[in-house]
Amino acid sequence: MLLVGIPSGISTWQLGRARELSKGVLALLVGGPIFDSIIAFWLFELVGVSGPTLWVGALCIGIISHIPSATIVSSSTTDYVAVSEREYSTS
Repeated sequence: MLLVGIPSGISTWQLGRARELSKGVLALLVGGPIFDSIIAFWLFELVGVSGPTLWVGALCIGIISHIPSATIVSSSTTDYVAVSEREYSTS
């Protein structure tokens, strides 16, 4: 869990707008990939994958699952900030 949680946490912090995100969104950005890697581990084990392939596969699924959610959150907060700046500049 730490192998997925640490990169997800660093990536979330590096978004630059982590202070503007709610605690629920932060928990989702860090906890979601951890949960995904646990599910991937279980599914890989279920189909018979074992050894290092099991661990690396679950790790990759967890890290890759962070990318779409971080992209969606960072683009939506950027749009919000841009709209807010336009409103203040026209006043």
